[in-house]
Amino acid sequence: MFLVGFASSTGTQAQAPEPAAASAPALSPLVPMWEDPDQPLIPEIISTYGWDVDYLFYLILAITSFFMVLCLGLFFYFLVRYRYQEGRRATYTHGNSKLEVFWTVGTAAILIYLAVVQRETWSEIRQELPDEATSFLVNVYAEQFGWHFTYPGKDGKFEPTSLEEIFPGINPVGLENPDNDVYLSDLVVPEGVTVILQLFSQGKYDQDTGKETLGVLHSFFVSNLRLKLDIVPGYPQKVWFEVLPKKRGIYEVNCAELCGLGHYTMRANFKVLSDAELEKELGYNWREHPATFAGPDTTQK
Repeated sequence: MFLVGFASSTGTQAQAPEPAAASAPALSPLVPMWEDPDQPLIPEIISTYGWDVDYLFYLILAITSFFMVLCLGLFFYFLVRYRYQEGRRATYTHGNSKLEVFWTVGTAAILIYLAVVQRETWSEIRQELPDEATSFLVNVYAEQFGWHFTYPGKDGKFEPTSLEEIFPGINPVGLENPDNDVYLSDLVVPEGVTVILQLFSQGKYDQDTGKETLGVLHSFFVSNLRLKLDIVPGYPQKVWFEVLPKKRGIYEVNCAELCGLGHYTMRANFKVLSDAELEKELGYNWREHPATFAGPDTTQK
């Protein structure tokens, strides 16, 4: 997944001055990594738990690299050591029980160690949601082949949705009362504040024929956050993150699950904004209007 550059999702984005409220630049096109000299191999970390995820990544990389070198070394040694020689007879062996027990137990021990080491990070990201009252809340809808984001209005509540209410370009997610929520095609969040996302897989509805198309499996992925979560139809999930201070800029949301022929086009801007910029995007100061996911079931019928 790192063979394609994240030209818009690394430290190449400009840091906006503190008082600035100018609109952010458009998302730049993807650039192959080998054509972008400023592109690092691993995208810049902008989330509070990004380093914990990277630690696990490098730990597993080190362990697997060690055994890859060991196995390849033995492979080439055996190629040379037991190459064909005139007059030498092959020797049949049934195996070595002690050696088989050793590598089976050793492999199990390594896997158990990794399970224990990652437990705290997994629990922090997936099982311990922050308080909604002090967090910035967003509903995320994934459909073939695009992203939709809704934000609660001044009433602090999310409108329920229905497939029958979907009108592309007018009411893309089927909000029962579109005027009560804020709809954006970009994910906009503040820095230094916990953000909770509620993720949905959205189906389609043809207003002419009344035909419904069920949602499919997607995966929400922001490489700079070190966050990836599958979006399962009919099973809304919540996940959180917090952007580190001084990381304002434009990053990228991708779908990391093959969801159809247009999967490669499923991208969206991920903007980390100042309070002034965020208020301009939403049309109100979110800090003055605490929000909650509680209320009517927002799962699309």
